[in-house]
Amino acid sequence: TDTHPCDFSHETPMQAIIKNLGNENMPAGDLDITLIYGDDSQSVTMNTPEVPVLGYDTLYFDLDISEFGRHTLHYELLVDGDEDTGNSKGSINFYGVRKDLSGPGLYFKQDFESIFALREIGWTIHNENQDGRYWGLRLNDPGLAHSGSNYIVYFMGSQSGPADDWAISGCYTLEGERKYKAAFYNQLGSGSHNLRIAAGTQPLADHLEEVVWEETGMTDSQYEGYHPVGGVFEAWETGTYYFGIHQFSPMGSGSSIADDFIVIAQPDILPLDVDDLDTGDTVTIEALGSDSLQWFADEDLTEHLGDGTTLEYTISGHGYIDIYAAENVFGIMGPADVITLQVSVGIDEAVVPGEIKIYPNPARDQIRILLDDRPSRDLTVTIKNILGDVVKRETFASGNEMIINLSSLPGGSYFVIVSGKEHRWTARFIKQP
Repeated sequence: TDTHPCDFSHETPMQAIIKNLGNENMPAGDLDITLIYGDDSQSVTMNTPEVPVLGYDTLYFDLDISEFGRHTLHYELLVDGDEDTGNSKGSINFYGVRKDLSGPGLYFKQDFESIFALREIGWTIHNENQDGRYWGLRLNDPGLAHSGSNYIVYFMGSQSGPADDWAISGCYTLEGERKYKAAFYNQLGSGSHNLRIAAGTQPLADHLEEVVWEETGMTDSQYEGYHPVGGVFEAWETGTYYFGIHQFSPMGSGSSIADDFIVIAQPDILPLDVDDLDTGDTVTIEALGSDSLQWFADEDLTEHLGDGTTLEYTISGHGYIDIYAAENVFGIMGPADVITLQVSVGIDEAVVPGEIKIYPNPARDQIRILLDDRPSRDLTVTIKNILGDVVKRETFASGNEMIINLSSLPGGSYFVIVSGKEHRWTARFIKQP
């Protein structure tokens, strides 16, 4: 029917039109249909009515075309007395192009392999300035591909001005208020390049209004070979989204290659059912995610703690300890979730007397944080509410006294964590309304 490939589902509406091209009435018969997807198959057999000369009849049925990729439909019409069955059987391909990432830690890597045209995966090319340069699919070129042998390339050609060319993805189902990483591997040709990734709810250039990542003035000397590019955005509601790779380089720039386009959903760390934690305790932390989940001890995701959806963690610090989890897909790190462990010694007693002072406490407009023995390196001050949510974060390069403006915070109880490369202090303060 007229169903768009992005709307294919477990019950995709189909229709078969049976035409009688002979010179006598076509007797009643059977229409056998088999849909093949990988190792799976579906079969439908329908009775067909008698069809008059040059007449036709339409049969309606549903098929499951919900999986991503090529589905091959084989059909055969069986009627008594048909002496030429060649025009009564055949096959046709349908392409499921929707990727459902509406859950924690789900991801999809579009590698452009096993296809002969971008339409097979729902991608479209948009040459907005109508010149001789555009994105296109390159086949069977493993020497230049990041993986496999296919990739998309921004072709060189006649150019009347700056580039304005899009390669827009197929459709993704994303979950509202969940963070997603969109990224790909890029290789630059000569000249200066401007590239961006944008997201939107329609596969049109002027509807991809959410800029996920953008960089201008990139050169092949700055980025040698393939390098990952991308950014994080939050889906504003559950529904259908598209991503676009936008080439808007100045006139005269060389070609550019994009391969292995990856979208990664943020995982969910499950709350602990343990209330009192002490130094030396071992806790099991679980997350809802995929097989590429990794755990880290820092926000920059550099201090690796373990792999998998479960982490056995032995507490070695005090106060408030943050543990992060993110999906690492093909070298691309997705958005992280965080859980804060509250060690019992850390609420009112985490501060060793003489090391950190907070005043005034209670405070109204600002607090001053004073360290008696400040390290020489940068320090990060993080403020969390009683639920463990980060409400403010600032970095200080020098000085023993740090001033934090509280005017944007509602009244209540807060925790302040001062952390450096090798030091960490924790304290509690009250913000007056």
